[in-house]
Amino acid sequence: MRRPTRNEYGVKLDKNGYAPTIFPCEDGICYRCRSTGLTVRHEIYGGALRSKSKQFGLWINVCPQCHAAIHKSGEKQDYYHRLGQYRAMAYYHWTVADFRRRFYKNYLDITED
Repeated sequence: MRRPTRNEYGVKLDKNGYAPTIFPCEDGICYRCRSTGLTVRHEIYGGALRSKSKQFGLWINVCPQCHAAIHKSGEKQDYYHRLGQYRAMAYYHWTVADFRRRFYKNYLDITED
């Protein structure tokens, strides 16, 4: 099966399936601690949702130490899940229902009737 070259909004994906991040990130600067040097991409939603994180730009650049810290802490993961949902809803003009259709869960403390 061919990998998509654009997401549903027409945003071009790179050769690894990543849309540009919707977070204020810079190459070589850790999003979390602001250190400079080597950074890696951290997809906000991993596992079965990793490809959706990539397609919608829901990833950040982090240094290896912060990347490990995020994966070791459920509290940090919860924070980034909430932040990711908030940013995706604002960026794509999604409702909670729109986000849930794509990511199957509402990470925010808001509901819609």
